[in-house]
Amino acid sequence: MNWQQGYNAVSVAHLVRTALEKEDLTTAIELCHELNQRAPDYGPGWHLAAEIALLRDNPASALAMAKRSLACQADSAAELLVVECHCRLGQYREGRAAARVLGHGLPPSLALKRAELLLALHCPDDAAAQYRYLLETEGANPTLLSALADVLSEMGQLREAEQVLDQAIQLAPQQDALWTQRAYLRKQSEANHHIETLQFAIARRDRPCPQLHFALAKEWADLRCEDAAWHNLHLGARQQQAQQPYDASRDLSRLRAIRAHWSAPASKAAETTAEGPQPLFLIGLPDGAIDALADHLAQHPQVFHLGAHQRFLPELERQLARQARLRDRPLWSTQAKLAASAQLDPAALGQAYLASLPPEAEEARWVIDTSPQHDQHLGLLLRALPHARAIAPLAPLSHSGAALYQADPRQTGPYRYDPIELARYLKGHRALMQHWQRCHPEQLLCLDLNQPAGVATEALWHHLGFAPPPPSKAWPFVRPWGDIDSALPELLGALGKD
Repeated sequence: MNWQQGYNAVSVAHLVRTALEKEDLTTAIELCHELNQRAPDYGPGWHLAAEIALLRDNPASALAMAKRSLACQADSAAELLVVECHCRLGQYREGRAAARVLGHGLPPSLALKRAELLLALHCPDDAAAQYRYLLETEGANPTLLSALADVLSEMGQLREAEQVLDQAIQLAPQQDALWTQRAYLRKQSEANHHIETLQFAIARRDRPCPQLHFALAKEWADLRCEDAAWHNLHLGARQQQAQQPYDASRDLSRLRAIRAHWSAPASKAAETTAEGPQPLFLIGLPDGAIDALADHLAQHPQVFHLGAHQRFLPELERQLARQARLRDRPLWSTQAKLAASAQLDPAALGQAYLASLPPEAEEARWVIDTSPQHDQHLGLLLRALPHARAIAPLAPLSHSGAALYQADPRQTGPYRYDPIELARYLKGHRALMQHWQRCHPEQLLCLDLNQPAGVATEALWHHLGFAPPPPSKAWPFVRPWGDIDSALPELLGALGKD
């Protein structure tokens, strides 16, 4: 080892790891840089550098450092880090090959990571095999069984997934998340449901159990028993609200900060035709309207549905971090990020966004982007991209509330919205969209889904410069179940409050 005399690389590596655990990235970077300079043959130092590079969303640099770590010292953890870098870079073939070379017989923590990466690399069969190997060698436990059920569900093997979850619930009946996971696997039927076992589990709980109420609401909804579904939904919501009270002050302060930094209407774009594809931002709540609207627009041959654009937000974060360093003000809050974003160069940001679009979108006129966080950065993006357009579909409040309650079971956290929180969120979102529309009236269309289909369709396609096709039969895109006006009294009442 060609280390400088007296330098304890192991101790410094421990300090780097401690700094990472404390989320003190600045200290970790400084120590790791010193470690790799003074002990360049110490493999764990390059391993830590690769981890830091991944945290900074630089997988290409991380891959080079992970390979250097392996060159210094053969290590399964470093090999697995190489797999993760390939995955983050979208190099699926290389990632799969490297993961398969490692085999099943890794230490349990690394084997779990390998299974997760195999799933991310679109190899659910291999991931399931890894989980089964762990169950055989380590013994059955709820965590492994739950992970295997997720993989089997993704593979479409719902009956096997349900059997695995049954086994997990037998081992740990007190883990409410397992009951909820099983309820969301599939649509229940009168011949196959868990109503009685869920009711029995709730009766035996001596503590609040909102997840069990949400699971029971899901199964009642599948059986079209709306009254029972809403009853359990509100029971769970009240229990959750008692456990985690919602504080609207953070959302309100964010709205005030946006108004402070982005208040003036944007200047009109030059009367020139945009060259190449332009972004079409779809902004809204996860109530189903965004996805339905995107599918409707993507029927046009000149519209490319990109979905959530993952490549640009890291670039935005890098530019914000650079601005923070120039101003010597850390980005510890949303308000600080908004203040920094107001100082960015819009032209450079717009060029970076257009450069990040995939080659498949080159022939399109509009590229649909549904990325999260665009609601608060919308003013910045529209100023940087003067030819871009944005659409905010606004469903009737009660419809949107019902749809949010019935979120896609595959998403994280379905059936767990508190009515008061939901009301403020809906109200705040609409206020924010109205603000952006005042600043960018030509670029942003707030589409009222409550108006007749023909009127809305004409406004929608005119906004994009296309002739309107016949109205969609799926209008208004958000279709709740049950008697909304009586099922959401808390929501509707809260909308009139500040």
